[in-house]
Amino acid sequence: MSEVESALQNNNVVARTESRSTPSEPRWRQFEFHGNVREYFGIWLVNLLLTLLTLGIYSAWAKVRSNRYFYGNTVLDGSAFDYTADPKKILLGRVIAVVLFLLYQGVVLVFPTRGSYTLLAFACLLPLIYVTSIAFKMRYTEWRGISFSFGGSAKYAYFLFTPIFLYFALIAIGDSIIYLDSAAFAAEEERVLTAIGEAYFFYYAIIVVGGLLLFPLWQCFYYRFLGNNLSLGAADFSLQLDSGSLYGLSVGAAFIALFSAVLVGMPLYVLGVMLENVGSSLLIILSGYITFFVPYVLAFAFYQTQLTNLLYSEVAMPDIKFRSNLEFTPMVTLYLTNTLAILFTLGLAIPWARIRMAQYRANHMFAIAFDLNSIARRPASEVGAGADAVSDVFDLDIGL
Repeated sequence: MSEVESALQNNNVVARTESRSTPSEPRWRQFEFHGNVREYFGIWLVNLLLTLLTLGIYSAWAKVRSNRYFYGNTVLDGSAFDYTADPKKILLGRVIAVVLFLLYQGVVLVFPTRGSYTLLAFACLLPLIYVTSIAFKMRYTEWRGISFSFGGSAKYAYFLFTPIFLYFALIAIGDSIIYLDSAAFAAEEERVLTAIGEAYFFYYAIIVVGGLLLFPLWQCFYYRFLGNNLSLGAADFSLQLDSGSLYGLSVGAAFIALFSAVLVGMPLYVLGVMLENVGSSLLIILSGYITFFVPYVLAFAFYQTQLTNLLYSEVAMPDIKFRSNLEFTPMVTLYLTNTLAILFTLGLAIPWARIRMAQYRANHMFAIAFDLNSIARRPASEVGAGADAVSDVFDLDIGL
């Protein structure tokens, strides 16, 4: 019997003794999701139609309605979550994003050679936008009337995202690093073209392999940044995570992808050779998509399932722990059926897919504590004037 099953069976005994004495073991409290497809489909459809009719203006109100439905139907220990954001602030943030995009397009149109500099300037704002967007979402998320908060600094966000900027910069300047002799191209000298092709291959192979090897390490810093800067009222979250676990997940996902690609691809390759003789090009193309799609879904489901379980097992609050026991096979089934349903219904199955996923995730997540009533609001004196000023200036959701 698993740890989760044992704990849940003991909950009834613990609950009966709580009123008489202090329980000897913390209770496992399961998250619950009470939403249903019929209710959410109506909200989703109205949001979609009004967003189209208002040329996107209603999208801010649509986001708030959707979040309030999902938050309000997610329950922990008998209390639902809440999303209290002001749609006007979300709309203002999106207007700013649109203005920045139009400004970039204008610069590219008038000064074509300055477009890359403008894009670089906007990229420098991304860490700041990212931090303020998370802070916005947390500030307007509540449980039992207690607000979440995010205290991550923009300074550390710039440090965190600098490797990402450098990585894409190395990709962008590949042509400059590999000197191209246009005269050699014109003469089509085979030796020179071969050398250039080899240089391209090795350069970008090093970039891709290096990125794959370093990404789990970067992920570790990223999740620590998020987990160690979150708070619920006066209670701070903490996340103890090591990069070795993330490397293990990456290796497992890669193995599943390669193994399933061979397992699915070989029969389809033989089938494709047979069909090529009868000129069935459509079936050949379809078999190619299947060879790519199935390994991707399997690897993605494995990685997301294990990553969620890992993060919930490592994150904690004072006297409160969390657990997640998502399983690989049900997640694969959800991803496959949801994707196929959305494709075959031209998007109309999106509400059904979102409700199914929310129900499954909630039913497999737990908070472990003696008493959740110990969480208190953070006193106003602990929030400095500087923090209030920054919140007033950047209290927007750009949409990242």
